[in-house]
Amino acid sequence: MSKIKQDKNFLFLPAWYVGKTDVNSFEVKNKQGIYTIKCSSGLPQRTDAVFMVIMLKMLERNIGQNCIVTSRYEVLKQANLSRAQKNYNRVMESLDKWKNTEFNFCGCFYDGKEYRVKCFNPINEYELNKSKNTLIIHFNQTFLEIIRNSNFYHYIDTDMYLKLKNNLSLRLYELLEVQFSVSNPYIIKSSTIAEKLTIMEKYPSIIKRKIEAALKDLKKELNYDIALISEKNRHDETIFKFKKAEKKERPKANDCKEKQQKQHSGHEADFSTKTKTKIEQYQIPADVKELLELLPENYRLMKVYQELISKYLDDYGYEIVQSNLDYVRQANKKNEIKNMKKYIEKAMNEDYAAEKRELKKISQEKEKQEFEKKIEEDKINEEKEAAARAEANQYISYINNIDPSKKKIFYRDLYNAINPVHKSIRKTLVLGDSFTLPQYFSHRELIIEMLEKHNLLTL
Repeated sequence: MSKIKQDKNFLFLPAWYVGKTDVNSFEVKNKQGIYTIKCSSGLPQRTDAVFMVIMLKMLERNIGQNCIVTSRYEVLKQANLSRAQKNYNRVMESLDKWKNTEFNFCGCFYDGKEYRVKCFNPINEYELNKSKNTLIIHFNQTFLEIIRNSNFYHYIDTDMYLKLKNNLSLRLYELLEVQFSVSNPYIIKSSTIAEKLTIMEKYPSIIKRKIEAALKDLKKELNYDIALISEKNRHDETIFKFKKAEKKERPKANDCKEKQQKQHSGHEADFSTKTKTKIEQYQIPADVKELLELLPENYRLMKVYQELISKYLDDYGYEIVQSNLDYVRQANKKNEIKNMKKYIEKAMNEDYAAEKRELKKISQEKEKQEFEKKIEEDKINEEKEAAARAEANQYISYINNIDPSKKKIFYRDLYNAINPVHKSIRKTLVLGDSFTLPQYFSHRELIIEMLEKHNLLTL
């Protein structure tokens, strides 16, 4: 699994479009403001998102640089696409799209502390040299600052961009991946998620069908399961509830057991459907209904358990009830329960799951500390990189202002000291040009040593 750091603003809000190719702008409104993405040649789509992730991965290796030097062949290779002419053209079309794409956050860009107004393009310019087979891509400085220095970020799996061929499945992955890091379950109005996924539909039933189809493809590639439930809120609006859970392993195919399961599968499926239908008929509150799912099916219909759970929910709250019912579920799997009602009452009153919750909190606190430590380390590394860039720019500026006659001798001796395999910097020295940052970083010690040798080092 390969991961890349991405600012959450580009995950919560769409950085590309899942629909038709001829759409030039898209808008999302929220409480903070309006987010607009525009591109005169048509909004970026899934393939463009794949190329962008690949380019950002390349950029990670270019510390302190705002550009990458690559080739169309390398981009296509990493995207698992054939080196056909149409794909070479598609890379250039994608660069043109990103160059002309404008992200406009009107009061809704969150930097980890407050909401801001930001407007920028991800790519400033690019240059293709067919004779040398090189492609140079210069990223926008504001975009780079966000990607590199964000305190509001999430690591996403870049492999998913290659695995998920369905546009909506990939966009759904981006959204759910970052949302589950904040809350599980993730509850959202159907109209709001349609905007975030760029689905141009207003009817909840159609939106749900599209999401369910995308979810089916997505779940094949995930190591966890996702359940989707739709219901009405108190304003009679349709809401979707996405819940992340452990993926259940399929039972092994033992001849005898498999045969028995097949014989009873029709009855069990029918019973399960009836159970859910009857539970819905009681108009049980959503949180009680969710907790009932932790009980064996034959107990879910009994009103005594519905009332019991409602009572404990009022007394102890959702977290304690849920953890103890999960404890009961595990005990039932081990055939440790003779009287379900008494066992639940004892589990609740004595809080059997207290230790498990405490261990979970300790684990979460540890993860939080590690996360904060990682942020601090990233910050220190970024400060070191910034200091190194500042030093490099200072030396380069100083060398540019050396007396021409002394600079000529300095360049000549430096040329002779550098290994002939380093053609780029030797060419710079022959032409008398200014060093680029990569050239300086690659030969820093030798450059400073040569400045000292010529008594030119006065910094």
